Amino acid sequence: MDMNKSGKFSEFRKLSSEFKQRYYAWHTEGQYIGSKESELSIEQIWNAPPPRESDDYYLTEVEIIDKYYRQLKDSSVLEIGCGDGNFTWKLAKRCKVLESWDVDPGAIELTRMRMRDLGMTNADIKQFDINDIDLEKPAKKYDVVFFIQVLEHIPGWDQEEYFRKVFSLVNEDGGVLFISTPNRWTMRDNHDTGKLFIHWFPRFIKVPIAKAFGFGIPDHDPSWPYPPVLHDYVSFGWMKSRAKKFAGNGSVKLSRMEYFPTMDVWYEYKKNNAIGTKQRIYKFVLGLGKLVNLNYYFGAKIIIQKNRK
Repeated sequence: MDMNKSGKFSEFRKLSSEFKQRYYAWHTEGQYIGSKESELSIEQIWNAPPPRESDDYYLTEVEIIDKYYRQLKDSSVLEIGCGDGNFTWKLAKRCKVLESWDVDPGAIELTRMRMRDLGMTNADIKQFDINDIDLEKPAKKYDVVFFIQVLEHIPGWDQEEYFRKVFSLVNEDGGVLFISTPNRWTMRDNHDTGKLFIHWFPRFIKVPIAKAFGFGIPDHDPSWPYPPVLHDYVSFGWMKSRAKKFAGNGSVKLSRMEYFPTMDVWYEYKKNNAIGTKQRIYKFVLGLGKLVNLNYYFGAKIIIQKNRK
């Protein structure tokens, strides 16, 4: 399929040649060394962009938040870890005002360049490190906080404090925290190794195994041989317990399956394109999910909402 004619990457095609050069440089150095993407030419990347650059990437997630949690057009929104801005522009189209943070100055430069090329001016993009938040001082609160593919990059011994700081930014009155991160208790590790059950083991066991056998997924954010030599995954049950702990006198509500608020909503979205055996599987999962929160075991995304006052 000719991607240039498909319309699937229409916004990506609008970006300038200057962005194209910086984008290529950023994606073939640093954390991407050793990945399949780092071995491609600039024209190969441009002619066949990664899926995250498609116009509809994360579209359903945003629609669900708009419909069942908080309307973005009326909310204060924060994106933590904007990277190259492939999600930032999608949020900016729906938000009145958006703040986007990243610790990497190269990422900030790319995101600002992307927004400029697309003519979007409603996003405040700044270099900021979550570690600099002082929990003893009042912090600005946001109605919706997006925390995408960041937590697994934080060393395990720092994750609780990091999560606490992010959670402190969420509005106490029905604020929403959207997290996308690999789930430790999923059966197959689809992020680092592609292997079954490896992330169920402690690091002192799984890291030597991965090194010894050369486990890795070449077209993903590399786990090794480049650092961090397997990311630190958390369980979604761990996030629930921390959220309840840090909510103080308040309480929290968790999405039931991925980012869907209930199994019924999940099923309505899934059944439309399912027939035969797939439809029967979805019905079985629907029933099971009403008994057990399946997101603890199968999810890679979760929404934690503070209950409205």
